[in-house]
Amino acid sequence: MAPPIGHRLVRLSETTSTIDVARVLVGEGAAHGTVILAERQTAGRGRRGRSWTTLSGKSMAATVVLSDKPEPDCLGLAGLAAALAVVRAAKARLALNLHTRWPNDVLAGDRKLAGSLAELHHGVLLLSLGLNINGVEIDLPPHLRDTATTLEIVAGHRLDCESVIAAVLSELDAAWLTLLAEPANLIREWEAVDIAANREVVVTDALGRETRGRALGIDCRGALRLLKRDGEELRCDAGDVTLTTGPAGAGGAA
Repeated sequence: MAPPIGHRLVRLSETTSTIDVARVLVGEGAAHGTVILAERQTAGRGRRGRSWTTLSGKSMAATVVLSDKPEPDCLGLAGLAAALAVVRAAKARLALNLHTRWPNDVLAGDRKLAGSLAELHHGVLLLSLGLNINGVEIDLPPHLRDTATTLEIVAGHRLDCESVIAAVLSELDAAWLTLLAEPANLIREWEAVDIAANREVVVTDALGRETRGRALGIDCRGALRLLKRDGEELRCDAGDVTLTTGPAGAGGAA
């Protein structure tokens, strides 16, 4: 049986990006469940080439080495597992009800708290997770103050970063085991907290092209099922989701 996620923690005060360190450690034979944590990243990355802002000493910036992987067709569910780990931890430890947004965002209301990024490196999955833990609005970069938030803002009090990180890693290990054994259960859990479930959305692809429709949920590969107004059902493998009514905001770095 593979060791649990978090059995080995590699802590760094500063690095370019935790995923850069993870690639090196994979080359050195790092075991499944190894986690690289950094207090500050100078070149953190989000999806689709975006930057990821880390609030120094106030955020979770981590990359997890995952050699025990699901079937190739299910690799797209990795981001769902990361997001659900944050949702579970916030519910259990802080009594906060957060939501998810495809493909891998965690929201409080319409503001982003966390996101993830996954890549395969020499057959090993590297799952990076960024979570804004402490910090008030003035701590956020000006261009993110309307779209991002922190757990401290949502909870109304400062948090102990170490206990939050430990809770998220514990829940990620549990979510990963669910993904390996019963991916359909993970999908159902995601859809129960998905802010876009059965709502009208706009999906914007990497070229800026927009497709409108109703979000029907996630398929077994992690793709978004989208019902267009003409009745055609599409599978979206990548993109940003914006709600056409109610809370809105495209997925990106925070």
